[in-house]
Amino acid sequence: MRTTTAKPTRGRADKRSTDADNGPRRRLLAVANKLFNEEGVHVVGVDRLIEEAGVAKASLYLHFGSKDGLVLAYLEEHLQFRREHVAKVLAT
Repeated sequence: MRTTTAKPTRGRADKRSTDADNGPRRRLLAVANKLFNEEGVHVVGVDRLIEEAGVAKASLYLHFGSKDGLVLAYLEEHLQFRREHVAKVLAT
């Protein structure tokens, strides 16, 4: 069996990072944040989320398993943002 080592390429790691930042998971969370805050979790359906995020339904199920999984990830991200905000306020 041959073992190869990857050659470093300029800009490739940066591109992967950017792709991950703007990938389907990130877009779904961004749209969920917007719509859940504006309209409520129960009002917004899966079809609307995937349409506005511009992703396939399979992406939602791949990354989150269900709408409930997306809601959980949304709440975890929201909680983390709040914790960081409170820590920043307390530090000043």
